Amino acid sequence: DWFIKDVNTAYRYGIVKGVSETEFNPNGFVTREEAALQIYRVLSALNMKNAESKTAIDNIDCSPWASEAISYLMQNGILPKDAFSVRAHDAATRGEVADMLYHTLKYANLL
Repeated sequence: DWFIKDVNTAYRYGIVKGVSETEFNPNGFVTREEAALQIYRVLSALNMKNAESKTAIDNIDCSPWASEAISYLMQNGILPKDAFSVRAHDAATRGEVADMLYHTLKYANLL
């Protein structure tokens, strides 16, 4: 597949993990919280992440493994404060991911 090099690179840097230790589902959907976690991992891999986020996100219905990433992205303006008040487990749209990427580039002073 055309994307295998990119997926393998993202896997080596710990940005994507796959659906198991041996499987990746390129045709599956990515939830909003999974997309947020991947953006967070990109910042970490590029050493562009400052101190860990300690902001509470008690009012956000997200998985425990995504809470630090979502909190960090909200705290740093990559996600709006109300972005995950609902639907963190829903599939991310292309527009939502594009918005996250745009704000990530601004955060990294690349725009």
